[in-house]
Amino acid sequence: MQDEGVLFRTTEDAFIRTKRKQFEKGGRNDDVIAKIDGMISEASTAAREAENRASAILDTVYDLKAVNPTVSSDADARTIGDLLEIIAVEGRKIDAALKKLKS
Repeated sequence: MQDEGVLFRTTEDAFIRTKRKQFEKGGRNDDVIAKIDGMISEASTAAREAENRASAILDTVYDLKAVNPTVSSDADARTIGDLLEIIAVEGRKIDAALKKLKS
C-alpha cells in the first residue's frame, strides 16, 4: 500500500515537474508556473497524508509489542476446588501429627 503511494507520488511529481520545466524553457507565463508549483505542493501533501493514513492503518493491524514468549507466568492457575483439597490434605496431616504428639 505504501509502495504504491510512493510510486504514484514519484510518477505524478516527475510528470508535473517535467511540465514545469517545459513551461520555463518556453518562456511561458509566470502565473502558469506558479499554478504548477501549487499543484506540485498539493500533490505532494495529499500523497504524504495518504501514506500517513495507510501507515496508521498498518500500524493498528500489525500492533507489535515487545513481549517475551518464553516468560513463565507467575499467576496461580489452581482452582478453588484444588485449593480446598490441598487444605483438607494438609489438615489431615496436622491431625495425624497432633495425635502422635498426644500419645
